[in-house]
Amino acid sequence: VAVYVSEESKFILLGSVRVVGSESSGAELPLISLKFIHGVLYCSTQSSVHVIFLGNLEEYDTVCELDSYTIATNDVPLYGTNNPDLSSPAPVITALTKPHILAYHSGGLLVSTLCGLRLLPLSHPMIRIGTLLAANLTDRARKWILAIPKSEHDNLANFLSRRGYVDLAISDLNGLSLETYIDLCIRHEHTDELEHLIDTCGSDIVSDICDWGRGEAFGGYSGYFAIGIYMLGKDKIGCARKLVIQATESGINELLADAMKLATFISVVDQAGGNALLQKVTHAIDFNANMQLALANIVN
Repeated sequence: VAVYVSEESKFILLGSVRVVGSESSGAELPLISLKFIHGVLYCSTQSSVHVIFLGNLEEYDTVCELDSYTIATNDVPLYGTNNPDLSSPAPVITALTKPHILAYHSGGLLVSTLCGLRLLPLSHPMIRIGTLLAANLTDRARKWILAIPKSEHDNLANFLSRRGYVDLAISDLNGLSLETYIDLCIRHEHTDELEHLIDTCGSDIVSDICDWGRGEAFGGYSGYFAIGIYMLGKDKIGCARKLVIQATESGINELLADAMKLATFISVVDQAGGNALLQKVTHAIDFNANMQLALANIVN
């Protein structure tokens, strides 16, 4: 299914998604019904009904990220109907013969089949949140968001960010992993939130982000160094300076090597401050028994 937006002077592909008619065989069956209802696209094959959530429609210059779920099907999925994963709704198993999408009714989706009307439930949290957000019922969607277990917050955050609701993910999901939270802040330029995290919890997290990306092919930078350079590029010199100080207090050799590199970049925009930080890092270096540090890290 490909979704386009048509305007007076534009005809743009928002995105496309593969709709599988049979879960057991993976076969692609012809679609017999498609309908938009309050910003959500529903479609059906001869024996299944699917929902497609559109991505952030405010950004026409990028491909719109779509999410597709099977609401109901004739077939029993290979993984069964027991579905503990809230991020992947299991379809309802029901008799469907050429279902046609009609409308919302009593909190479900009403479809017409050769065997009569069927009311398909839309009560799964992920589907309910998607339909409410598409209808701009944000306050009602938040009630569902706040009820999601913390173990599912990372998956839900990615779902919300694809819908254009990064603010909700950052503000309402207090069970996000550190990596997901920082990734959202950087990808969507929530610099103030990232700065607040470093100001309040920096001493606790620098050791965690120290090893992110370290040891990757082509000399990948550590997460600590990448975050420091990002904040420096956003004119958050004070925040980058604080990262160097926090690394100095950690006493971790690899982190001190990164702190020295970061202090060198800081000295380009603040020579006096950067040189003072370099001096501070040098004094904090913990030499090993051979009186050597992995200076290659600093030189690189």
